[in-house]
Amino acid sequence: MFYQNNFLNLGDFDMLRIESKKEMRELRESFSPGETVSLVPTMGSLHSGHISLIRESFKLSQSVIVSIFLNPIQFDNPEDLEKYPVRLASDLQLLEDMGVYAVFIPKWNEMYPQNFQTYVINESLSNTLCGLKRPTHFKGVCTVVLKLINLVEPHFIFFGKKDFQQYKIIEHMISDLDLKTQIVATDTIREEDGLALSSRNLRLSKKARSLATSLYHELLAGRQLLHEGERDPLRIINHIKRNLSTYSDIQVDYIDIRNSVDLSPSTVTNIHKSIIFGAVVIENVRLIDNIPL
Repeated sequence: MFYQNNFLNLGDFDMLRIESKKEMRELRESFSPGETVSLVPTMGSLHSGHISLIRESFKLSQSVIVSIFLNPIQFDNPEDLEKYPVRLASDLQLLEDMGVYAVFIPKWNEMYPQNFQTYVINESLSNTLCGLKRPTHFKGVCTVVLKLINLVEPHFIFFGKKDFQQYKIIEHMISDLDLKTQIVATDTIREEDGLALSSRNLRLSKKARSLATSLYHELLAGRQLLHEGERDPLRIINHIKRNLSTYSDIQVDYIDIRNSVDLSPSTVTNIHKSIIFGAVVIENVRLIDNIPL
């Protein structure tokens, strides 16, 4: 049976700490038929962006389950996986304080046992933007999210729009595979200076942290060009790239403008329905951001 962790006290009950698929299934089966369940999938090192997702999930459900799983198969770079920040103790305390009903913390070999060989692949949306430099990333994301949905059977699953491409891919997977779960996306949460919150921000030095806001501000400058009358997506893209190229410590991965519905390349006629996407690398830390036009 699933068990309660003795040191996680939520007043009348303990937050449940689930570590195996068997325990997760048993917990889910214990819910009453009419009980609404939300899932907030994370890789840990929780920040205000995760908090906003959890708060939104409370609005739609009676029981909130948060998963903490550093998914190895979505990392193209082993060094990135090795250096990803892990703060499990503080994460658990945060979830306890928020009143989360259960946290699912499986081990790698629990989710991917020996001889695991089945993956979920999106054949279109994953082949652009972040997918160009990270060709196996979204295969890993889709696979783990589908496994989590199958185990938790949530009515709602929550994602942030900072990873907008990921959100659209998961939305497509849910639709394509006829899953009952409804995806909910929340707006990007930022620091006071505009930097989009990310667990990877913890890896930035003080100097790199000061540079990291440049991506957001240059995306804003690109949007301002649109407001001033520029309609050619390529000119806006090149303007942002030129500005970012003046920073010697910033390597531009991509800047692109895509339709917000299907991520197709934007044109002069549909640019108002688009999003500016950007990805840069600072001190070997990859940062992404986007803003709607």
